[in-house]
Amino acid sequence: GIIGEVILKQRLEFETLEALGLITSSKAFNQKYVKIKTKLFYKQQKFNLLREESEGYAKLTVELNKDINESCDAQKVLGVINSLIAEFDLDPNRVIDFILNAFEFRPQQMSYFVQLIKSYNCESSTLCSTLGFKFSSLQKNSGLISKSLYFVAAILIQDGLIAIKDLYPHLTPTNDEFEKEYKHSLVQARSNAKKINVLNPSEKSTSIESDISKDIEMALQNQKIGLCFALLSLCDWSHSRFIFDQLPMYSVASNQLLAVALCKILHTAVDPVYKKFAPKAANSQPYPQTKRVGCPVQCESFTDLMNDVLPICYHLGPYIYVDQVLIIKLLRIGKGYLLKCGSSNNQKDALWGMMLDLLNDCLIPSLSLTECNASLGEELWDMIKIYPYTVVSYNSHIALLKSKTKTLDSARYIMKRITKENVKPSGRQLGKLSHSNPGILFDYLLSQVQKFDNFIGPVIDSLKYLTSLAYDVLAHCAIEALSNASKQRSKHDDSTTSDWLQSLATFCGLVFKKYTPEVTGLLQYITNQLKDESSFDLPVLQEMITKMSGIEMSVETTQDQLEAQFGGDTLIAEGSFFTNIRNVKKSSQRLRDALLSENLAMPLCLLLGQQREKIIFGTGNDVHIKVIGKLYDQCQDTLIQFGWFLANQLHIEDYRKHLPPINILQQEHHIKPDIAFFFSRPMFYHAIQSKYDKLNDKNNDKERSTEAYITAAEACMGELIECTRCILPTPTWNDISIQLYVTFWSLSMYDIHTPTARYESEINKLTLAINSVDVENIAPSKRKKEKERLTNLMEKLKVEEKKQKEHTERVKARLSREKDTWFPLRTSKKDLRVLCFLQNCIFPRGCFSAADAVFCAKFIFLVHSLKSPNFSTLLLFDKLFSDISYIVSCLTENEAHHYGRFLCCMLETIDKWHRSKERYDKECSNYPGFATIIRKNEASQSDTSKSNQLEFEDYRRVCRKWHYKLTRAFASCLVSEEYIQIRNALIIMTKIVQYFPVIDNLGKALKNRVDKLQKDEKDKRPDLHALATGYAGRFLSKVSQMIPEEKFYIKEVTGKSQSNKSASSSSSSIEVAKSKVVKQASSKSSENSSTSASNVNSGINSNQALAKAANAESKNVKKETGVSDTTGNKKEASISKNLGSNSLQDSKKVKEHNKQSDDRKLKQPSPLIEEVSKKRKVQDESSPIEVVKRDKHEKGKEREKDKSRIERKRERPQDTEIVIPKESKRRRDEDVGDKLVSGISNTSSKAVRSNVESAKVHKEKNKGVKSSHKTDTTKVSTRGSRSSSPASNSSTKRKEKDSYERGRSPNHNVRRELRDDQKSNRKQYPLI
Repeated sequence: GIIGEVILKQRLEFETLEALGLITSSKAFNQKYVKIKTKLFYKQQKFNLLREESEGYAKLTVELNKDINESCDAQKVLGVINSLIAEFDLDPNRVIDFILNAFEFRPQQMSYFVQLIKSYNCESSTLCSTLGFKFSSLQKNSGLISKSLYFVAAILIQDGLIAIKDLYPHLTPTNDEFEKEYKHSLVQARSNAKKINVLNPSEKSTSIESDISKDIEMALQNQKIGLCFALLSLCDWSHSRFIFDQLPMYSVASNQLLAVALCKILHTAVDPVYKKFAPKAANSQPYPQTKRVGCPVQCESFTDLMNDVLPICYHLGPYIYVDQVLIIKLLRIGKGYLLKCGSSNNQKDALWGMMLDLLNDCLIPSLSLTECNASLGEELWDMIKIYPYTVVSYNSHIALLKSKTKTLDSARYIMKRITKENVKPSGRQLGKLSHSNPGILFDYLLSQVQKFDNFIGPVIDSLKYLTSLAYDVLAHCAIEALSNASKQRSKHDDSTTSDWLQSLATFCGLVFKKYTPEVTGLLQYITNQLKDESSFDLPVLQEMITKMSGIEMSVETTQDQLEAQFGGDTLIAEGSFFTNIRNVKKSSQRLRDALLSENLAMPLCLLLGQQREKIIFGTGNDVHIKVIGKLYDQCQDTLIQFGWFLANQLHIEDYRKHLPPINILQQEHHIKPDIAFFFSRPMFYHAIQSKYDKLNDKNNDKERSTEAYITAAEACMGELIECTRCILPTPTWNDISIQLYVTFWSLSMYDIHTPTARYESEINKLTLAINSVDVENIAPSKRKKEKERLTNLMEKLKVEEKKQKEHTERVKARLSREKDTWFPLRTSKKDLRVLCFLQNCIFPRGCFSAADAVFCAKFIFLVHSLKSPNFSTLLLFDKLFSDISYIVSCLTENEAHHYGRFLCCMLETIDKWHRSKERYDKECSNYPGFATIIRKNEASQSDTSKSNQLEFEDYRRVCRKWHYKLTRAFASCLVSEEYIQIRNALIIMTKIVQYFPVIDNLGKALKNRVDKLQKDEKDKRPDLHALATGYAGRFLSKVSQMIPEEKFYIKEVTGKSQSNKSASSSSSSIEVAKSKVVKQASSKSSENSSTSASNVNSGINSNQALAKAANAESKNVKKETGVSDTTGNKKEASISKNLGSNSLQDSKKVKEHNKQSDDRKLKQPSPLIEEVSKKRKVQDESSPIEVVKRDKHEKGKEREKDKSRIERKRERPQDTEIVIPKESKRRRDEDVGDKLVSGISNTSSKAVRSNVESAKVHKEKNKGVKSSHKTDTTKVSTRGSRSSSPASNSSTKRKEKDSYERGRSPNHNVRRELRDDQKSNRKQYPLI
């Protein structure tokens, strides 16, 4: 086994071989040997033997194929060849063919044969033709060409013996045939790419070496590729480039054989410059300079790199993947250049762009052709991240189609089997695919996530094995998916976001929170969308902020969460949101850095503020109003969420640096004041606090600290006032001061309210958590750390609560000093102050957010509790509750939620005052906000005389009025056919159901309408049906707490008993006259008398006047009615007789009345309140709907009397008082509550006479109404009310018909429903 059989047969004698048994017979073997030798050496084909001498060619062959060494001289051999040509008459062209054949079999002796050919002095064309003939003849005969022949041609081309342009036409196939074949292969590759299941993912991939061996065989069949390979093997780039340029792009480099040869050239070229940026590479494999013709020189500078190396890389394209070491070298060189370029200057030269082309055309696509190589991906990312993200593109290359097919097939295989249980193995498989083909893989993953949202969790968990480059590609693929214009961003009803967009937004938020891809690209995309006035992609920004910072927006925020938002940062983090925000510190910082690095923070703020207005005014008429409301709410929520994020994450210096002043935001950027103040509010707080810290000494007492804070606030607010003055029209500051406007908009709930209950609740939770840690079975070290964390958190909450309490006290002290300037004093149209305050402050901010809605309610009660001069709390409540149907019609869905929360806070406090007289007396009875008169010339208006205050029972009547008006407004909205009006009404009613309705008959009227709405909208509008059903459920739980109307407030009892309610209308008129005269006399006596004697005389005189007035009243009624009623005459006669005979008794009553008036002076209501209370005796049996109808009938008669009343008011002295005007003439007699709010109270004698005259006019008006009705004692006794005359009825019907023809108001059906309900319940508790 040591020496092979073949060697023995060659060396040993035949007899020895026979003895060894290697051959059977030495004789037979010898005969066979002779035959073969003769055939090989002496037998030849017959050709042109007449002119050629075979001996000469035999000698030439022997001479050319003898052993060649260094001692061999080409000139001597050439002499022998020349002698053979002369001796045997050989053809010189045939001789050169023999020389090329000898060169082909021994290409390693290139220097010898090149020198021989040069010495032969053969023409270039002859040599090229001979060589071309050899290529074409071999292609025709066998189709296989030896590798050595390509090298012979390449050597001759490189040494200049032949020109490649002359040899190229002799090579096959032609350019047209080559291009056609290449295009056919591309078409075949595209078709295979569509058949994803063509390749088997379990099939093992072949190595590059095996692929190269196959490519060598394929290259030998294509003569142009073979020649190019031979040239590249000789490092001859200059001549091989000619072939590259002649053929389609990347068609030559797609052959791995050529790609490897070209990479070797690049290794040599970049070696010197690479060692500059990789010091450790000095000990790596050396690449010496090849001193051959056409080889690129080694690069010593970036200029050489740009001129010699990068053009070669462009021809190589993505097929540079065959040499991953070369890829890493180029990446490190590029990164070194970019860092050097960025540090030296900001100018982008030609090399900067060429490096970018190198990334796009070569390095990035080559990654998809490599097997999984995580380190290569990291190196690639280190260079890519230096470039701005906007210039890098990931365009797919056609040559990658096969790789795409394999990747898609593998991705589909993995995604079919991924679950929560196998996340790790599936994640590893996805990671391997992402190392080489991240773009293709993530496009498929995102398509699956958009279809099936339950994939989001497992896919997110499986992405932890990605490289930095893969994460960046994932972000790019997400942007590509979002920018797909072919997808609909809203559902078929155009009212909600599409499922694919919401799923993709959630996926993006989770990916950017858990991992570290670049956020800048996605933020820039959203910014560009807002520039194009498109807000459909805002859910992506919402999800990113929610997931990365923990700040979430939800309309259904609980009361505890809302209270937590009013505290400090620690309380907000612990109890303000649904999710735990402890693990978002790093992700929120990444989002902040991305916003600041690209300067996107303030542009996003401005664009969001502008887009909110464009949604309303820039949307076409073809868009449904429901869609506009959804987009508006979405933009508003994103704006608030983004503002909270900036306030929590940005340093105050960055905030001031980027945010313009208020006036610039409003005038130049057209930002509404509510948004401008929202973004600027944190800056105001820090400005005041920083100045306060400078002024305040730590050793100062409480008073000095408060003074320091007030000084700091005044200094900062002075600058803000100057900036704010131009926001609103100048006449606005005549109704409310700019100081109030700035104070209102610059404060927050943190400044005026400390959520003590929430602090205590969170501290109790932490205490329980600390106790539970001791019980849990955990390691001692972990137990100790957890207890320390909880203890530190508890201490933070305690310190934070104390700090906030001190801050709120300082703020309230500041407001107490400012309150006198808030509402300027005016001599007319006093209610404009309240309207201006509501319009410019309460309504805009009350609908802005849930926290701002609560702030508005708290601020109103704070203004009330501070006893602000010229501010009427009663009038503000009356404006709020008078008719909210107009406001309801203008709100979006979220604004309805916020406004409902605001009304709930208002009704909560009103209800507390209504339930407790002690609380009312404490918080309202001596406050100017509940005064029925506002003095003009008093020095201090905070100390209001109690005689001018609204009594508790009167306040309860006013509350009934407000409840009635709310009921009427909501009912009118529910009967409307407008979707927005019905939806908003149901939302607000649901928010305030705890405090409204509380009167059972009003609740019954609302419940009937809601039940009808449920039935009508069940099949038409399911969302309205769901809202109505939800409200009905809440209402049913509230029914047991409702009370009858007589328990809600106490009605004033008339002088007669309740059983005498059936008296005639004439007796009621007498009673009115009696009450007025008694009141007038008692009022005069209380003012003019100084002794008890004068009081008695005044009582006697008033009694006599009372009797006369009663008789006169009785006569007038008889004349007007003209109807003889025996029962009525008897009653009137008996009343007159009793009045005349019992004058002494009446005088005693007057004495007692005057005596009690002195004792109850502070509790005495205003004269008009008493007047209205007395008049209520007549109107007790009249329902509000009947009063409204009667008012319509009396409208014509009231006009002239109203004119005279206005003239008398103008004649009053200017220094007496400022009177609160009436709310509405049409509803003047609607109920007693109107008079209690808008009543007039005077203290001077002239004012008393004016009131008496006004009362007389009102009495005559009532008499006029009575005279137009027929007195029917039977109906009066049974119903206790007046029946209208036929003329009045016909007039009313005619008006109703006219109103119906003009367009019936929704109030029509509501009033009819309320009237029917009142009739059915009148015997129990009649409406007022």
